[in-house]
Amino acid sequence: MYKGRNASVENVKRLFSSTSGNTVSIEDVFRSWPRDPNEEKINRGWLSNLLSLIKFHNLVKPIYTTKNGPKTLVELQLTPEGKEVLGRATVNSSNSEMVPSSGDGKNNVADLDDIAKKIAKWEQQNEQFEVTFNVRLKGVKSG
Repeated sequence: MYKGRNASVENVKRLFSSTSGNTVSIEDVFRSWPRDPNEEKINRGWLSNLLSLIKFHNLVKPIYTTKNGPKTLVELQLTPEGKEVLGRATVNSSNSEMVPSSGDGKNNVADLDDIAKKIAKWEQQNEQFEVTFNVRLKGVKSG
């Protein structure tokens, strides 16, 4: 049986208490609750159980990496609903308008600040690549 939405919202508030951003690393999640940092396997099992409860309410989305082997959970990202319940929703701000996400068909949105941060983090993890990220209005040629 899934916990109520209010309990899930409280869990999400605690998960994201260490950041004002829309993503949180798994290490920061473990610090949000007093988890033993030496018990990674137990901590990941605990987090898996917690996520099964809060994902039901579409408040967070897990972010995985496949670097160095199998798919591994590395951080959590607030969904638009999660941003709204935490008071972090951004709508049409001058520097970070809402844009469609990766095309998973779920009509999610991501703001440009989040995208730029993710690209910078990916570039640090993949030093063999040089990444160029530009956003411009359609039909406007760059000089």
